[in-house]
Amino acid sequence: MAKIAYEHLRTDVFPPDLLPAFLRVFNTSPYGANRMRDVMGIVRPVKQTYKAISMLQPIPRSAWDYADTHIYCDDDDRWKPQDDDKVSPDNALGMVMVPNSQRRPDKKVYEDESSSLLTIGTPTCRLPDMIAATYRKVRPSPPYREVPSGRSAITICKVRDKYASATMEALKLLGYFSIPELGIDELTQLLSFRLLHELTATEPMNRIPDERAITWQDVIWKHPTEAVMRSANYAFFGLLVLLDEWDYLLSNDHAESMQGILDVKRPESDDNDDSD
Repeated sequence: MAKIAYEHLRTDVFPPDLLPAFLRVFNTSPYGANRMRDVMGIVRPVKQTYKAISMLQPIPRSAWDYADTHIYCDDDDRWKPQDDDKVSPDNALGMVMVPNSQRRPDKKVYEDESSSLLTIGTPTCRLPDMIAATYRKVRPSPPYREVPSGRSAITICKVRDKYASATMEALKLLGYFSIPELGIDELTQLLSFRLLHELTATEPMNRIPDERAITWQDVIWKHPTEAVMRSANYAFFGLLVLLDEWDYLLSNDHAESMQGILDVKRPESDDNDDSD
């Protein structure tokens, strides 16, 4: 999704079907037939973010320790409460006030030994209605192994929806796209949507993630300068780009587009067809 979005943005000329989607998601002003006036400097950071994500490459499992981003589907089971005798953020100077084992759940420090990361409070996927989480607090190196300073770990949470983490191909085979008035919120459990949402929160993108379940209404009312900083806006535009590849687009009707209703593309008529 990120690569396709970047390819459309790099020329500053949009296909007519995608321009309304970009304007709706990032609240940018239109200029001309299929261009945009970058009044508030919105296009450049959006383009750079998609470019950075599109350049990410997988590495061999043998190089796990050197990877900048780790991705898990373990529902955060790997996180364990930190031992009381280990270094943690508030006892680094030897000023231990409350042992970790005695702290309240929202103050307890958990560690991910696999990725060498820390988090304070209950790991996100153990909370209700969470779809994914990104962790970026690298634990102190000594006595641990050295890790990249920009290390992140992404967890894809388990959810009750039977279509959770599905692909577009799987949903189409299940007849999902035959639903009358299909809404974009119905597709936010796609694995590609989740991954794009979380990757925008890693370095060097550093966008602000929305860890709870996000909806179309969460993004379309954002001021442009806020929209460009939120992971959800990038994820929804990326989803609309993917849907365009599958011949679905945001409704041209203003009220329906505000609700995130999708339309099927109509084939273009051939005005030059002179056949008998």
